[in-house]
Amino acid sequence: MMMQRKKNLRLLGLLLILVIAAVVLGLTGESGSKLDVDRDIFTYDDPSRIDAVVLERRNASDTLAFVNGQWMLNGKYKADPQRISVLFAILKQAMVRRKAARTQLDSLQSWMDENSVRANFYEGNELVKQFEVGGHEDRGITYYRSAPGEPVFLMEIPGYRSYLAGIYELDENGWRYPRVYDFNWRNLKDVHVEYPANSGNGFDISSKDGFYSIEQLAKTDTTKLTNFLDDLSLLYVNDFLFPSEAAQYDTLQYKLEAQITVRDVGDNRYLMEVLGTLPGKSEILIRIDSSQYALAQFDALRKILRPRKFFVEKETP
Repeated sequence: MMMQRKKNLRLLGLLLILVIAAVVLGLTGESGSKLDVDRDIFTYDDPSRIDAVVLERRNASDTLAFVNGQWMLNGKYKADPQRISVLFAILKQAMVRRKAARTQLDSLQSWMDENSVRANFYEGNELVKQFEVGGHEDRGITYYRSAPGEPVFLMEIPGYRSYLAGIYELDENGWRYPRVYDFNWRNLKDVHVEYPANSGNGFDISSKDGFYSIEQLAKTDTTKLTNFLDDLSLLYVNDFLFPSEAAQYDTLQYKLEAQITVRDVGDNRYLMEVLGTLPGKSEILIRIDSSQYALAQFDALRKILRPRKFFVEKETP
């Protein structure tokens, strides 16, 4: 299973390529060699007008919709804005490189029938763009066609080599916004950190007169506490796990190492349970709000799992 951290790095790299490509094309006005087909038949000049995207796979579909100022996924999750940016940048810039070879066409049509993703883009209730996408990541090849049986084209960002189909192939978990604690931190009320195996390491953070401190300490190192809250607010998962994926980790073999409960001024609670380190010590299994299993980066999470004594303010001589 490709981990989300690797996906993030690839998508960041792709987004950078897309930005550079847009600048180069804007300066040169070049669109490549002439073909017997319009190279931009699959592009859309102004993706900012699009307010809904439906991505249909063989056995599933995902809907991205712009609602109340943010992109939502399937009506229940916040969508990752970085991935939305990549999707729209590709929609605007991907061009036809050439038609698929005639000798490959029959087999390629059958392959697209089984493996492609149909992308539907809407403005309001109007379908403004539709095509099918597939490809081979190991070869860096992306195919588009307008509909089953229609000509198949190899696609590219002119002058750059990137696997464009990857963004369309993301599943529901791949489109989700990966922050663990997704709320406005200006509304933070308190934080409760518990270590079941050693209660003396736990602590509570609360605010008094606009300043945060640890209730169990006479003096709190505010620099360390601020860094802790920053790291906590910016904690991202590598992968959300579907139930079938979580089952393969056999969660019964893990013991609860820690749990961190965050509460905002509206008394909404956000819970993260740390269940154990995976073999290799690169990722840690966590559970969010008692139901959603996910994998988090080992180094990022270990910066958060600090004992109470870590925050004691040292006496200056």
